[in-house]
Amino acid sequence: MKYYHSGPADEIQAILRDGFTDITATIDGQLKRGVYITDAPGERDPAYPRDQLLEITLPPEIDLRKWRLVFVIPEKPCRWSEWIVPSDRLNTNARVRLLTSQEWEELWVKYIAPRRAHELMRAFDSLVRDGYLEAARDAQGQPIYRRGEPIYRRGEPICRRGEPGSEKGRQLEASGQEPPPPPLPEQ
Repeated sequence: MKYYHSGPADEIQAILRDGFTDITATIDGQLKRGVYITDAPGERDPAYPRDQLLEITLPPEIDLRKWRLVFVIPEKPCRWSEWIVPSDRLNTNARVRLLTSQEWEELWVKYIAPRRAHELMRAFDSLVRDGYLEAARDAQGQPIYRRGEPIYRRGEPICRRGEPGSEKGRQLEASGQEPPPPPLPEQ
């Protein structure tokens, strides 16, 4: 399994030369001692241009569960897992490699791309659910597809469907019905 540790160039060079050393930190009111590592490379911070990134490879039999940090901050969920691992465990079992700046950047892009795609899909689903997008339909009311994928068009959001003056609002008012959720096309 691969993990990552970043820091100023002089700290990273000392680790490569002498091995990891424990730091002591108070986290969630508990005193922790070890080396901070993550399962994601993190994004380079322009405020710290001299920072470097180590890739740490541990054999699968090394179980880090007891050193995992769990933060519960609902408004700021963590995008990766974090640990404070005793330095002797890393020094004994880890294979460590210094990544170039370009490798770090490429690794971050590779790591974040699927997460961004997932966020975009959630946003798209929300637009469909709220009526801002709806399935395009032909004259017979059938969903339209292109290359096997449904086509969407700008819809009338649910919040505006009941507004006086909108066509759908007039229809709903006349029928006494609540606005339906936007239909999802079936193939």
